Amino acid sequence: MRPSRLLLPVIILLSSSISHVNAEVIAKPSREQKIEQEVKRYSVPSLVNLLKKADAEGRVIPLESFSLTEPHRLLDADIMNRPAGHVHPALLDERYYAVTEDRESQKDLSYMEELRDRLYYVILDAEFRRPEFAFTFYMWDFHLSLHFEYDDSGKLVGVNSYQMLWPEDRSAPKLLDKFLYELPLIDSYMYRRITFKRSAAFYETRYISTDGGTTVRSFVYPFGEDGRRAEAACFEFLESIEGRLFAKLSGASECRYFHNADFSTGVDYGVGYDLRMSLREIGMPVDGLVEFLNYRYPGLQIEDLSVEIDYQAERVQFFKNQFIVLKYSSKGKSWNIELPDARLSWHAPDPTELNGFSPVMISVVFKNRTVKRHLTEEELFDIEREARLRKPYIPDLHPLLKMYLIERLKEKEVPPTQRRLYAVSSAQAFDLQRIIDSSRPGDTIRLHAGTYRLDKTLKLIDKSYLTLTADPGAEILISDPHAPVIEMVRGNQVRLEGFRAKHEAADGCSTPVISIKDSRHIVLRHLDLNGSGTHAVLLYFSRDILIEHNYLHSNSHAAFEMQSALKKVVIRFNRIENNPQVFQDSFLPGTGEIEFYGNTGQPLTRQRCKKLQAISKMPEEDNDTA
Repeated sequence: MRPSRLLLPVIILLSSSISHVNAEVIAKPSREQKIEQEVKRYSVPSLVNLLKKADAEGRVIPLESFSLTEPHRLLDADIMNRPAGHVHPALLDERYYAVTEDRESQKDLSYMEELRDRLYYVILDAEFRRPEFAFTFYMWDFHLSLHFEYDDSGKLVGVNSYQMLWPEDRSAPKLLDKFLYELPLIDSYMYRRITFKRSAAFYETRYISTDGGTTVRSFVYPFGEDGRRAEAACFEFLESIEGRLFAKLSGASECRYFHNADFSTGVDYGVGYDLRMSLREIGMPVDGLVEFLNYRYPGLQIEDLSVEIDYQAERVQFFKNQFIVLKYSSKGKSWNIELPDARLSWHAPDPTELNGFSPVMISVVFKNRTVKRHLTEEELFDIEREARLRKPYIPDLHPLLKMYLIERLKEKEVPPTQRRLYAVSSAQAFDLQRIIDSSRPGDTIRLHAGTYRLDKTLKLIDKSYLTLTADPGAEILISDPHAPVIEMVRGNQVRLEGFRAKHEAADGCSTPVISIKDSRHIVLRHLDLNGSGTHAVLLYFSRDILIEHNYLHSNSHAAFEMQSALKKVVIRFNRIENNPQVFQDSFLPGTGEIEFYGNTGQPLTRQRCKKLQAISKMPEEDNDTA
């Protein structure tokens, strides 16, 4: 059946309309195309033309600064009522935007040297005299542009933020943020800020205020690779005009990208929450805290922790799921840390209420015992030394947390119940390090007579209840003149007995024969330590050391070098000969306690051996005398 002639025009008109609609749908630009069109307005020379026109028409309001996270505040009456001003002449010159670190090409632009670090402007539209653009110029570096959007009723509905680096992005500014405004009321408002990374949504921040902006609560939600926003917020903040009141950081898996494993920064790309600085502001010790938590909770990932900070109450909580890992609270100069097994207290008395000096009192309260100390300088040395004697040692950790670690590690120090004996011959010299590494507490390694030639230091690291002894005639030689023959670090209950140790080189050595650091309950007995080693024995941050019945001779600097925080060092019944001096650096402040008696050979006065006579005319250092 053919259509009526009367209907034909209608069908043709309808077909034409449908075609027109389809053409509009097809021609509708994508989001990326819209962004591309928008950013062209802020590229050079379009940006320069925009500024020139606004400047000539009196639509420029210079400002001292403005918030990049609250662009709606630029609509406030106190800003709108300000008199119009002018854009700095440099910003109206295209040559400025091509500037590089080499400013030789801009020497003729005298005003360039007068620029401040930052300049801020609001550009009003010509019809309604309301903000159309806002610019922040970071001189010689980049600028940020804000573009305001309104609906037909004049209500602010959105703000787009762009960044342009100079001279790289002169023709292609980057979209940074998109602000979307909802429910703008007189005394309350809510708006969203979507932050972009490589033109894709990265995270969204939702801002809510019920008192006209006096206090603002914000929530940060990440976007997944599928473009969907997470259901739960990774960050929650409550801020007032005076400052931040509350912060909560989630340890959920979708929030891991925002966390920094050393607490230095919470988020990148705009939120800029510095957790480390925030903890410092309320007095919490943060140095070494990550390493402390990693030890206290093996397998814990710092990124999985949730953190709540109450700035007004000066209280912090770290928790994993519903389990509280650590709580911190402070009052004045005193503060507490609560762990599942102990309560740590730092009590600093108010000096205005005291007559004279009164040290800080620190305490660690376990379930079955309490440890207290007055934190004098001597006690600080003692805590530092005791901390270094054990593993883990966290150098920057607060003394109170170090004391907690010391007491906790002491509980695990149990003498061995089984003892084994290893007999080693000189043919096994290159296996000696492996044998020592595989030894367990309570073992004895006996060297048979012979020469054990090594090309690198024999190391005893973290060894406890170990004896290295030898039959008569055993000798350990090292070919490297710049490495100790034996190095011990964090040793406990270790004995070295009955062998000779030296460098093969006749001279030119720069290290001691035996180096002992951060160790305790060490015995050196019946040893022959000589050669061109700088010292027979070097001691550093150690305690309960017994050195007896040894032959210490012909070392290039001294028989002993004693450094830093030693305690209960006994040197007795040794034969000491042909060293330039007996001690070097042993009586400097902080060296510690040394008992020296019953020794024979050279006295405790300076002596020079033959190998140093050739340089005797050189100026002598003060610390060469014992």
